[in-house]
Amino acid sequence: MTPWPVDQFLVSSVNGGGLFLLGPGGLERLSKVDTTGVALVPTGAVLARQAEGFAELRWLRGRDVVRVSLAAESLDLHDLTWHADRLYVVATQHNLIRELDHDFALLRQWSFPGEQDSQHINSVCVHDGRLLASRFGRFATHRGYKGVTGGAGEVFDVESGEVLIDGLSQPHSLVSHEGHLWLCDSEARTVRRYRDFREDGAFLLDAYVRGLAFGSAGQLHVGLSRSRNAAPGGIASACVAVFDVASMRELGRVPLPVDEVYDIVPVPTAAVDDLRTAAFADAVAEYDTLVDARNRAAAEVTDALRELSTIHHAANLRIAELEAATAATAAQLEETRRLLVASEARDSEDSAWAGMLEAEVERLWSALATGARAEATLAGGGVLAPRVSRADLPVAGLAFAVHDAPLVTILVASYGHFDQTRRCLESIRDAGADAAFEVILVEDASGEVEMDRFAHVPGLVYRRNDTNLGFLRSVNAALPLVRGACLHLLNNDTVVTPGWLDALLRTFAIFHDCGIAGSMLVYPDGRLQEAGGIVWSDASGCNVGRGGEPSDPQFAAVREVDYVSGASVMVRTELFRQLGGFDERYAPAYYEDTDLAFRLRDRGLLAFFQPASVVVHQEGLSHGTDEGAGGKAWQARNREVFRERWAVELARAQLPPGEHPFLARSRAQLKKTVLVVDDLPPHTDRDAGSRAMWQLMRLLWMRGLDVKFWSHRVEGEQPYLDLLAMHAIELVGNGEGGRAFDAWMQVHGRYVDYVVLSRPHVAMEALDAVRRHSVAKVLYYGHDVHHLRLQGAHAVLGTDDDAIQADTLQAIEQRIWGAADLVLYPSRDETARVESWQRANGAHGQARTVPLFAYGPPPALPAHAGHALAGRDSMLFVGGFAHAPNADGILWFAREVWPLVHRQVPALRLVVVGADPGEAVRALAGEGVEITGEVSEDDLVAAYGRARVAVAPLRFGAGVKGKVLEALHAGVPCVTTPVGAQGLDDADGLVVAADPAAMAAAIVRLATDADAWMHASGAGQAFILANFSPQTVWEAISEVVDATPYLDVRSRLALFQGP
Repeated sequence: MTPWPVDQFLVSSVNGGGLFLLGPGGLERLSKVDTTGVALVPTGAVLARQAEGFAELRWLRGRDVVRVSLAAESLDLHDLTWHADRLYVVATQHNLIRELDHDFALLRQWSFPGEQDSQHINSVCVHDGRLLASRFGRFATHRGYKGVTGGAGEVFDVESGEVLIDGLSQPHSLVSHEGHLWLCDSEARTVRRYRDFREDGAFLLDAYVRGLAFGSAGQLHVGLSRSRNAAPGGIASACVAVFDVASMRELGRVPLPVDEVYDIVPVPTAAVDDLRTAAFADAVAEYDTLVDARNRAAAEVTDALRELSTIHHAANLRIAELEAATAATAAQLEETRRLLVASEARDSEDSAWAGMLEAEVERLWSALATGARAEATLAGGGVLAPRVSRADLPVAGLAFAVHDAPLVTILVASYGHFDQTRRCLESIRDAGADAAFEVILVEDASGEVEMDRFAHVPGLVYRRNDTNLGFLRSVNAALPLVRGACLHLLNNDTVVTPGWLDALLRTFAIFHDCGIAGSMLVYPDGRLQEAGGIVWSDASGCNVGRGGEPSDPQFAAVREVDYVSGASVMVRTELFRQLGGFDERYAPAYYEDTDLAFRLRDRGLLAFFQPASVVVHQEGLSHGTDEGAGGKAWQARNREVFRERWAVELARAQLPPGEHPFLARSRAQLKKTVLVVDDLPPHTDRDAGSRAMWQLMRLLWMRGLDVKFWSHRVEGEQPYLDLLAMHAIELVGNGEGGRAFDAWMQVHGRYVDYVVLSRPHVAMEALDAVRRHSVAKVLYYGHDVHHLRLQGAHAVLGTDDDAIQADTLQAIEQRIWGAADLVLYPSRDETARVESWQRANGAHGQARTVPLFAYGPPPALPAHAGHALAGRDSMLFVGGFAHAPNADGILWFAREVWPLVHRQVPALRLVVVGADPGEAVRALAGEGVEITGEVSEDDLVAAYGRARVAVAPLRFGAGVKGKVLEALHAGVPCVTTPVGAQGLDDADGLVVAADPAAMAAAIVRLATDADAWMHASGAGQAFILANFSPQTVWEAISEVVDATPYLDVRSRLALFQGP
């Protein structure tokens, strides 16, 4: 039984807490607004609130609430104490304690040194006539106490600054009681008691302690917080523990429905009713303020989306027209412009040089004519000294923009070669980038005078080494000059192409474990030079694809690789500095880039080849290509240095020289490999099955598997191929047919650990080849049972073709069920059907229900029912019309249901979204009906934001319907038929109607009743969160798919023999 206190207390809570009234009658929540300090004043109570951008107190005055503004900035208010007609306020953000009078006017202020919140002063009280405060400690920087508060905490005299108690760990809640000073040593989970500032009692508890209050019956009330709990297996929620003061025996605990307790303050019984009323008024005012702000923001976003949607559509049409008409002309003009600029630059330089020479000749003739022999005009041997140099000549037409905070620093290291360096810099200028960048050129003391001309280039940071350092040390020496968050190292014998820099940046954005990214390098004649690098177990290297065709699909995807050549690579600047730059044991050059990739791998960061970043590289300009001569000789020497340093890793993780390049080229020797076979690459903007397959592939990749894709049919639309490529999913086949697949499996099948087959006709054609040439586990992702869908179509439409196809598909699907190791369907009903068939036919495999989608957090809902329908004026149908159930469903709905709805809610529009609407669907457009056709993902999100209701009026079909899940995730109530609800029997918020009248009634109710809308919307989102996440998808497949990497190369190679 809960030991309710004898007295009444106000209990405050933060981080999703509020304000509670605790007393003999139980626990009552007065407000959900986060509250820190609480102080009882003669006229009521004062509450402290933490807010961004302003500092306010709430004065619960009688039965009203008054807002008291302290500052137009955040002060991070913590504790409050009322003493002798004065209110003391702790402003933690600025290390301040303020003394206010009863009208909240500032009387005095104590400010303590340090940066903002460097002491974390949090509690104040008056004890023995002295004003005391507690702090986490005295630290040098803003919140410098993070992680180092143990033993640093203090209690000090506010006026004198004298430290009275030290050695504490996050002290809070100072309370003076009967001659003792009590406090919470929070991080130490201990309540401490002092007499004359000497400890005479310490009481260890089992959670983070904060909040102390004494009752009239000799009881001490202590707040315990869950989220700050330092002990494993701690309390389930925050609570108030009640103790007998004399014995400190625990009498019991009162649980609170929050994680944290901040303050506990006793309240006179006579004041309870007024405080309750005033607290409610405060909560309502706070809620209204929040709702108003959210509504204003939502209205602004809605209006902006509408306007942008209209503008976007019109602009896209116009842009398409202009692009088609001007593409060829633009290319010709750009080439003409480039040649003209180059010609003008050369002419300008020639003219400038001629002028300089003419002036010099005139000077020399003048000296000879007058017989001048001043020492200043003479060089050694009595020859007149020249006063003109090519170093003074500007580089015409070359300049770079200057940015205060560039995202990228491009660092070009050179050893002479003015013309080549110029071409490199001009290519950077011409290619440009969306990201802001700066360019640094380091000239390595080549002695080539003309290189100093780059010192005159506007926006270029030019540095000339005093002595020759070599490439490696030149880069390291230039690091202090780098301002960009990312560092792009670029050889001077390169020419970059448009998009090269943004593509490298995109690698880091998509792959959060990317440590270094490198470009595709091509020779000046167009041949491929490098598509990532391989390091063999003997430390020798291999450039993937050397001499090949850059457009070959095998080089089209981002790949994890052993290393990327330093001719064009990007790293995060701070990380590169932490590593000390390149390791100088490899000076002057060679293997420093490979060593960097291995050092990053030691930190759990990967090297990626980025094919969308294309750079032309004139290999060997500085050191040649002969390892036996010149600077290139360092390559052989440094290979041995590298081999000795990384001997253990080379033996464990690298393949023998030249063996198994299929694995080596994507660093898959220790990964499990999964081959996904589907009809086409995922068209994520067109159908739910594609979105499901895409999310499954991404999940497999993120779990550490190497994912490859075989397209049964030819995919001719580049954006869908690009989607695979940019996410490191290699396209290994694009519609070459069954024989090609069999041949591919014959060569590579031994490397494949898992095969995911999708769609019956595709799976059937691929299954035999998989079993003949591989021991891979086979997963069949069915999406829905196709023959059941066709049987449904036959029952509704009476078409004989559907019946015949259904019989054929049933035989195909059952053969797949018998051969696969794991059969996946989104519908529990269909999974149960497969399991029953497998048991009856002695099949060896399993069947599991897999969530159709793996969603992230859903969009926020309106905070109040009164604003639920604001800005929503449509009813939405979503579906691709190449799928027969969708076309049939919307035509039936328009004929049978829409007139009933339109009659009752004439302002409600019907918006039909989906690719490939046929003539019959397009003919529905008219009064109140809009047929949009295919839309972008952003436009679809906007359409859900404007919808009151989503409809899925399907009369036949099978499996879980993606459009239903999508609507529920978006927070739009969905009305569907029993067919549309298949597999979703437990979906709260989904409304199922079996006939037109019932469906129309449900739509009208949700479109007009805000409370019903809020309930259905919230229930639908809760259902999605609980059942459709990446984790639930992984749980469905992890019984068969083991993502654990191979221990080492030896254990991987033991699975097969031969090169």
